Amino acid sequence: NIACDPKKRLFVSNIISMGHVLGITVIAEGVETEEEFYTIKELGCDMVQGFLIQKPSIDLSHLKMRYTNIESINRRNRREVSIDQKLIYEQMEAIKGISFHADILTVFDYFRKDKNNNIIPVLNHHQEPYGIIKEDSLKSYAYSIFGLDLIRKKHLKDFVTKCPTADVNTPAEKILEIFSHTEDSEGILITENGKYLGFLSSRSLLKVLNAKNLTVARDQNPLTKLPGNHMINDFISQSLKRQSKHIFVYFDFDYFKPFNDRYGFRLGDRVIILFAEILTQMSSELPERQLIGHIGGDDFFLGFEIPDADFPEFIEMVQSIIKQFTESAFGFHSPEDQKQGFILAKDREGNSSCFPLLTVSSGVLCVPTCHQMVSTEEIGTIIASLKKEAKTSKDKMAMASLVKKTIIELETLIYHNDFFETSV
Repeated sequence: NIACDPKKRLFVSNIISMGHVLGITVIAEGVETEEEFYTIKELGCDMVQGFLIQKPSIDLSHLKMRYTNIESINRRNRREVSIDQKLIYEQMEAIKGISFHADILTVFDYFRKDKNNNIIPVLNHHQEPYGIIKEDSLKSYAYSIFGLDLIRKKHLKDFVTKCPTADVNTPAEKILEIFSHTEDSEGILITENGKYLGFLSSRSLLKVLNAKNLTVARDQNPLTKLPGNHMINDFISQSLKRQSKHIFVYFDFDYFKPFNDRYGFRLGDRVIILFAEILTQMSSELPERQLIGHIGGDDFFLGFEIPDADFPEFIEMVQSIIKQFTESAFGFHSPEDQKQGFILAKDREGNSSCFPLLTVSSGVLCVPTCHQMVSTEEIGTIIASLKKEAKTSKDKMAMASLVKKTIIELETLIYHNDFFETSV
């Protein structure tokens, strides 16, 4: 149950990080479900074994060179690339690696022909990284009278230095953490599906982190300082790849335009900041993997990963957010409007009308583990329908789940002790 246990994930994550710092390939044993596979992969494990791949056998003919079912699971729903992955591809150097069995003189020729590189990745016969050779380790032989004769007697492994590794899908912050635990490291060897892909130098890693910070800063809403649409879409995209249970919540204020017309944009901004603060305060009660975002204007986003048993608890939290905001926003109305229970303002046609006091509606979309492949655009379409439905409901909420295997269907959730039940 590692997918649902934060303590287990933390423990395994640290073991994997330690292995990668030492340049060790980490293998996860006992993987039996797709959910465990995706969790282990996200934590950065290099290889897996277990019943999901194949049951134990003493007959060698039962073993396969390729497991197409695992390849299919691995590729599933990876149509969109994360911000980190794009930046890593941009900054990564495609330094050609050499075989572990190559002659040491080949290394001399390599450095002589390519004077811009001071390291060479060393790979095994599966194209997996074994370590690196630093140019500095050969200088004493290069400048010695008998250096060439001495080095002929040595094996290439005598000059290999262990180098930290990371998969190209690893978050930039995690790569920095792995790099920082290694003394005198030239950089990090980047892999994809365990095979060598390229080299990320320390300078390039800093460029990746700086570019990501600039992207986040540009995407940040200037009023609430919350992540904007770019980060929200990236979070949804990555969540759909994980094949784990998630809840996406879109909040939209009700009667915000007449409130702005009645009290002005300055008070409207204060109400928006108030709601952002309510969401931020709730973040401590949410799971580790979460995002609070500001879509723009009076629209907000809340997304997080959930274990099965906690679904009712988080729905209650959304209801609590609606209640807390409605009660707090009440104080922003004038005593007169509070007493009469409505706002007198002009509608879109310019006619004077009575509008209810400010509140908020929410569309809640539950994405189970085994959901069909959907895009962020399709998620947005579903949420738009839910928000429209929520505005006409008594409790200001509308919920749906993705449960069909081939098509997307909106289905009303029945509040139940199980993860969810659905009915059309």
